[in-house]
Amino acid sequence: MEPDYPDNNDYSEIIDNEIYDQFPDRQKKPEPEDDYKPVLTYIIIIINVLFFFTEIILGGSENSDTVLKMGAAYTPYILEKHEWYRLILPIFMHFGIEHIISNTLALFAMGQYVEAYFGKVKFIIIYMLSGIAGNVLTVLVESMTGVYAISVGASGAICGLLGAMVIFAIDSHTRKMFPLPRIIFALVLVLLPGFTDATVNATAHLGGVAAGFTIALLMYLFSERKRHSSTLY
Repeated sequence: MEPDYPDNNDYSEIIDNEIYDQFPDRQKKPEPEDDYKPVLTYIIIIINVLFFFTEIILGGSENSDTVLKMGAAYTPYILEKHEWYRLILPIFMHFGIEHIISNTLALFAMGQYVEAYFGKVKFIIIYMLSGIAGNVLTVLVESMTGVYAISVGASGAICGLLGAMVIFAIDSHTRKMFPLPRIIFALVLVLLPGFTDATVNATAHLGGVAAGFTIALLMYLFSERKRHSSTLY
């Protein structure tokens, strides 16, 4: 799931010279010697790892009974038992070592840029609502098809970050670094496995991308409107 982003060694320069100019949540651009730390991205990764080890301790990350007990998404339980927490907890759970490794790499690759651009509060809003949206869409689709599957993973939330990165291709300050063809290529790489691998929840991915893009677009438009209003006055 990891798109081809600029080398991490160039990250501080990118933040200093281009992205920070657009941060509505920050009072001033940091000094060149200040290195931005995507704290929330790191925290989410740590939480995911803690959940993963808990799964292993309680019976195994690939054990259906274990992940169900821990709060995996399962449409009958959500709709019939009203266990709404199953729309949230699966965002921090994973099914097997390969699953968590791939998602961790993708989260780090995308999270650092989205968190830097939008700020911590907006970042966590995008991340969580995208993950929830992916699970909600899964419940809706499964309730219509009658085909149910146990679902866990941060993929929907991570896809939301990728959807939010479409804004980078719209913003004149970042579009050179993140051109639209590059973002589209990343979207194809992320979404394609969902249509070729039955074990991948394509619905959650699509829901995450759609939610992430929509939320990020609204945030961007609001910030732009606010900025232009301040300029006029």
